[in-house]
Amino acid sequence: MTHVVKAQFVGYRRGLKSKQRNNQILLHIDNVSSRDEAAQYIGQSIIWTSPAKQQYRGRIIGFHGRHGTVKVLMKKVPPSMAIGASILIDN
Repeated sequence: MTHVVKAQFVGYRRGLKSKQRNNQILLHIDNVSSRDEAAQYIGQSIIWTSPAKQQYRGRIIGFHGRHGTVKVLMKKVPPSMAIGASILIDN
């Protein structure tokens, strides 16, 4: 039985000189407030379904900061309208 956890799409990962990596997004996981709590989600898959019923999939690849935000590598680039949307984590 899979346990589904909700997370919020915070934005795209940005690099030096404001380079935006569209295939990497940042997620803030509900009820996670530290790096240690987020560690259990590394390697888990995520899924977001758009209003047009398209599915966007990705995998959590690491931490972003110290407050429970994680980096996700997406297979297909999600649209910017997804920022702020709820995303499901399958674990």
